[in-house]
Formats: sequence, structure tokens, C-alpha cells
Amino acid sequence: MVPSSPNPSTETDSNSTMNAPNRDTFLWCKSQFETALKLFRLGCGELDYPQFGDERYETETIKNILYIQKRVFNEELVQYYLLALNRKTEDEPDEPTSTSHKVGSVLLEYFQGEGQAIRYLEKVSARALVRLTHEQRQLMLADKVQDDPFIRGPNFKWTDDMWWYIYELAQNLDFNTPPGPKHRRILLKRKHYSEDDPEELPCEILVEKRVRFSNFQV
Repeated sequence: MVPSSPNPSTETDSNSTMNAPNRDTFLWCKSQFETALKLFRLGCGELDYPQFGDERYETETIKNILYIQKRVFNEELVQYYLLALNRKTEDEPDEPTSTSHKVGSVLLEYFQGEGQAIRYLEKVSARALVRLTHEQRQLMLADKVQDDPFIRGPNFKWTDDMWWYIYELAQNLDFNTPPGPKHRRILLKRKHYSEDDPEELPCEILVEKRVRFSNFQV
């Protein structure tokens, strides 16, 4: 079940940020980034689809429609995120005057490694993200709760159809390693053990990437 988004907080240490013309936009984006990340980590951001014949079918379906409408910008934001991820992988600089580059940069610096969380943003558009100042982006990062991969909600799972998450893992694996010879490697999807199925094996993905001569399990 998808919980309702909280009202944006009005707490911040920066007077200039609070007095900025885009104050409301900043507070909304900050609140949504934090909420989306929390939903992703708890595994409770997906929509619940009722079965035919359920007495609450119409109510639950209308609720899902409202969530879909609120998340209408997210597929576009995912593409900006992937573009930024690719530029970082290829060591290409951002163009300061490019709207797509700024939007992707904002998303990547906050959600890198947890890009699926972008799917749970509500009423956050590229236009809103472009308006964020450097100071506001730093405040968002400063207040971000750091991830602990060993503490997850009971319903947490990686969504299988989000191929771009696998792409993200492959591109960021050993990112700072100096270039070396290419080797065909098997990359393991990030493992999350379950008490119900402790022997479950991670899926394997074949890629070509310049890597150190060692084994990795993400």
C-alpha cells in the first residue's frame, strides 16, 4: 500500500533558502525526494491492484489512478537520470546551460545507487528541478538519510522489470578503477537474503567492463 506523502517541512538552517522565490518548490522537492527514498527502502511504494469482484474494486482503482496522475513525470525523470549516469560513466562533463543535464545531475547526486526510488516521486517535474539552486541541492543532500543495505522493510524487493537498475549496477561497479584490459565478467545482482528462502541465488548478468582482477558481489 502506498502511504500518503507528508506535508513539506519548513525547517531549514538557511535564511537565504527560505526567502528564495522558489522556496515552496524547494520544500516540496525536498519532501518528495525524502519520501520516495523511504518508500523504496521499505518496499511499499508499488500500487496495489484489486481483484475483479472485490467490493472495494472501484475505490482502490480510483486511488491508483490518482497515484498514477501524481507520478506522471517520473518516466521522463528516469531518462534524465540515465543520461546523467551515462555521462558520469563516460567521464563527460555537464553542460551548464543544458536543462536535461541539470535535471539529471540533481537526480543522480541524490538517488545514485537507488534510482528506482524516482518512480515514487509525486508532482515533481523537470521544470521544478531546474529551479533548484546549488545551495538548496546541498541542503537536500545534507539532510538525506544514508542507506544501510542490511536494513530493509519486510516488503523490500528489487523490481525485476526495472532493467535500468541493472544497468546502473554494471556501470558503477568499481567506477574509480584505472582503465585496464577488458574481461568478460559475471556481475551479481545485489543480494538480499530472505528467512523464507535463504538459499535463493542472485541473478547473473554478463557484461563487458574494465575491472580490477578480483571478484565482486554487489
